Amino acid sequence: MSSRILIVDDEEAMLEVLRIRLEQWGYSVSLAHTGMEAQDLVNSFHPDIVISDIVMPELSGLDLLKVFKQDDPERPVVLMTAHGTVEIAVEAMKK
Repeated sequence: MSSRILIVDDEEAMLEVLRIRLEQWGYSVSLAHTGMEAQDLVNSFHPDIVISDIVMPELSGLDLLKVFKQDDPERPVVLMTAHGTVEIAVEAMKK
C-alpha cells in the first residue's frame, strides 16, 4: 500500500506539478484547493502526510497545521510558500 499524501494549495499549477511528480513516485495523492476542502478530505482520505501552502484565502496553512496536529499530532505536515518571512517560519516551527 502506498503512502497517502494530501496537497493543499490555491494555485492549480502547483497542485498539478506536485500531483504528477508524487504519483510518478508511487504515492496516492489527493488535492485540496482550499483549507476548508483540506479539512474535509483529511477525514475521508486519511493522509499519511500533508503538504500545504501557507498563504491561502480563508484558512491559512498555519491554521491547517494547528487543526491537523490537534487531530493527529504524529502526522507530518510540510508547509511551503513563495511569500515567506522569518516570522512565518518561526511561527510554523513553534507549532
